[in-house]
Order: sequence, then structure tokens, then C-alpha cells
Amino acid sequence: MATKEQLMSGTVLFPDASGYADDVLCGVTEIAQYLDQSERQTHYQLEQGRLPAFQVGRLWRMRKSTHQDFVRRLEEQAIARATRDIEAT
Repeated sequence: MATKEQLMSGTVLFPDASGYADDVLCGVTEIAQYLDQSERQTHYQLEQGRLPAFQVGRLWRMRKSTHQDFVRRLEEQAIARATRDIEAT
């Protein structure tokens, strides 16, 4: 069973909690800066579900690592599509 200190520190939920703060972007402003786009564009994409993010109350959060995996999967899908198109011709 977890100790009170472990629960308070978050190490039970996030065993690698030391890097957690570096990985999580909090708020539309931070996410927009990370993506190098406007807050308006970012907010629209968040509301449409086009970014791998979640809300805690009214505050949007996104993990950098999750976004990198998301982009990697999109790239793999694009390469697979392009390969199929080339093979079809």
C-alpha cells in the first residue's frame, strides 16, 4: 500500500514523476507555443479533438511525448498511403 508521502508526491500515479512536469503542457498558451501556432488555432483544434489532449476542469493539458507519438503515427500512415499509391500506379 502506498504511503501518504507517495500519494502526495504523485509517484504512485506517475512512477517517473520527476519528468512529468517537463512532459506536460498546461493551458492553451503553452500548447500553442509548443506547436508554434496561434492560441486561436490551438483552441479550435483542441475543441475539435484534433490534438491528443485532455481537460482538467477548464484547463487543457497535453503531454509532449503523447503528441510526438501522435505525429509519428500520422507520418507512418502518410508513408503507407503514399507507398500504396505508388504501387497502384
